[in-house]
Amino acid sequence: MRFRVTIGLWALGAALVGCTGSGSQDAAALAEIERADRMWSQGDIPRAVGVLQTVVAEHPDSFDAWYRLGIHRLDGDLRLAEDALDRAGKLNPEHPGPPFFTAMRRIRFSEFAKADEDMMRADALAQPRLGYSLADTSAAAKEGLDALLHESYGEAAESFARALETDGDNAVLLYLHGRALLRNGAAKEAEDVVQRALALNPDLAVAHVLMSELHRWRKQVEEARREADLALSQNPHLAAAHFQKGALNLEESEFRDAILEFWAAVLDDPTVPRYHHLLGNTLQAASRPQATLHLQHVEWARSFIGRKLALPSYAAPGKP
Repeated sequence: MRFRVTIGLWALGAALVGCTGSGSQDAAALAEIERADRMWSQGDIPRAVGVLQTVVAEHPDSFDAWYRLGIHRLDGDLRLAEDALDRAGKLNPEHPGPPFFTAMRRIRFSEFAKADEDMMRADALAQPRLGYSLADTSAAAKEGLDALLHESYGEAAESFARALETDGDNAVLLYLHGRALLRNGAAKEAEDVVQRALALNPDLAVAHVLMSELHRWRKQVEEARREADLALSQNPHLAAAHFQKGALNLEESEFRDAILEFWAAVLDDPTVPRYHHLLGNTLQAASRPQATLHLQHVEWARSFIGRKLALPSYAAPGKP
């Protein structure tokens, strides 16, 4: 098993930048939170919790530490998990993580209606973190977003192509069209479209993530890493970029770094089931004790999405 220690530490730092809420933390506190993440990734959860408890004792306004404590305690004392997640939510009320994991706690008590309320709040808070937005969404674009969410990629590609007929210089539409094309197996066409998006907006981080995925699909590992790192330099809390780096590490059997990157993706946007799925599977492959907890979150998040899509009033925002 090979490790990329420098890249793994950089990813942890980027995740902390993305997660940090209100309050101040010094460099030593952030370094301790990184150390706790490394302990957690190796399955040493009690020591990770101990480090985080020390951090919150010295820095009671540390969102990053309270947030992690709340998640880790879901597999133990649920009262303490509730307290930690409540504190995290108050420190950073715009982050989707605390309400999402509060919902996971509620499900354990069969509080399904309240869990759905928390999940809806988390889903709404996650939208600004997707890395793109459409200011004026046409009917064709809305159809494309809905098709993406339902994983109807051919239909999504056709819808975005129609939207581009009247808005051909829209970098976000081009990115979405490229994503649908790639998911539908049209890699060459996807690359052409994404290159057009980046020519219009070189700072569109999600487009660099898609270029990273294209490179990964072609086994161009260094190019894929470079694009993912570029995306994170533009948007440090872009969960999709961390997920992409995790996938790259996993394909090279770099399990520890894969776990850390998938963890960063889950921390930044826990509302995406496949982030939990790859995190849980990688933890399981590495024989980590917390694997079952995170695989449970996959099914519960998917169940919520199924119920949400069934709502007549639901308007698809488009998940990665």
